Amino acid sequence: MTSGAHLNNRPVITQESFVSILRAEMTTPQKIKMWADKSLACGINQLIYHGTPYRYNPGEYGPEGWNTWSSPFVPYVNFSTGMNESDPFWKDLKTVNQYLARCQYALRAGKPQTDALIYVPFVDFTEDQLAVNPEEILYRGYYKAVEPDIWGFGTFASPDTPINRWYKKLWAVVNALEANGISWEFVNDESLQKAKLTNAHLSIEGNPYQTLILANLPYINLATAKHITALSKGGLRLWTIGELPRKQPSYLDYATNDRLASQLIAEASRQKNSRAVTGEMPLNTLAQPVRFAQRVAFSRQITREMTDGSQVKFLWNKSDQWQTIALNLDNRFQNSYWLNPENGHVEQNTGRTVRYRLPPYGSVILYASAKRALAPALLSSPDLSAEQAQPVLTIENWTIKAGEVTLPNHPLVDWRTNDQLKHKSDEGIYTASFRLENPVPAARYFVDLGKV
Repeated sequence: MTSGAHLNNRPVITQESFVSILRAEMTTPQKIKMWADKSLACGINQLIYHGTPYRYNPGEYGPEGWNTWSSPFVPYVNFSTGMNESDPFWKDLKTVNQYLARCQYALRAGKPQTDALIYVPFVDFTEDQLAVNPEEILYRGYYKAVEPDIWGFGTFASPDTPINRWYKKLWAVVNALEANGISWEFVNDESLQKAKLTNAHLSIEGNPYQTLILANLPYINLATAKHITALSKGGLRLWTIGELPRKQPSYLDYATNDRLASQLIAEASRQKNSRAVTGEMPLNTLAQPVRFAQRVAFSRQITREMTDGSQVKFLWNKSDQWQTIALNLDNRFQNSYWLNPENGHVEQNTGRTVRYRLPPYGSVILYASAKRALAPALLSSPDLSAEQAQPVLTIENWTIKAGEVTLPNHPLVDWRTNDQLKHKSDEGIYTASFRLENPVPAARYFVDLGKV
């Protein structure tokens, strides 16, 4: 959807967000952030909460009231938590929404900057045909190793169709592009057939793209094949991956037109700016003002470019490990900054290679300015990180209070395994007393809560 919006210059791309079937009562602030980052890195820049239903609690449904999206009276209506004042995380949503607002503000600046277009030949796409990217997280809303892996009503295994088989091969290409920091989008026949060539760049509705990718195509539209061949003779950068298509989808004069489509794409693939990609991506053929210093396997990213040439790049660590991102900046950028959307901090960089240490599932925004420096009053000190800290003390027991229940000096426990807590939905308050031997003056101490 974001590809279609960008190709047609639609500036705001909205998504009904934070919802999956069979995930009732499993939505936490961290999961909202992970869901949001996954969407933001795909180009979404307006997130709308799914279902904030009115509170209905006249008394006959128990203290929790009746929930529109997860009713015990209609078991197959079982969707992610509706965010209203009855949710235990309601008080935390302001903090979450401040994060979302900062990200959305940044990702509506300028216009999308996209390096590569991937041609999609299909017009009969439906969601159930989509093969899942093996690197995808939160598929079906499932938070791996934290939640139960539930299948049932509304979930499905993808059927074996040409679209499904194409996606299974395509994800390796997509993951390689992401690992090298190459921004990409899909393009269909209609948009590609009206593309022009300007300074060796594809131009569609005024949007420039550096290369076109034909990957493992089962067929190609004949008019599209003719246009690609003409563009390639004019200097289009064309990357072909896998076998070239040998047919086109129409039944009309199919034998003749299949041969013609095959011949046209074979001819396009032989032009001087065409590359048959069998291993590493030919990155040296692309101009990247902000370039990954090395290939990474953890990142998803999207870039916006301002009219003065400045860039905003949203970077997401989709892994559960600490990761370092390193970027090489073009000389045109006079200043660069890390924008932390979690707290609004702005940290100035020095040099042409900039690095940032991303926490698990963390995100950051790079602002590479082609002109003016930000006012010193806007800048923050570098954020503290516990990642290099050394353990000094383990707190074994806590006093746990939930409503009228108090467990004094108690080890941490999964509430579902404790008879006094397993039916509680009150706020949990944890306190602990400890003695720190030989504290270091002026040192900073972190409490590491582990996997909560």
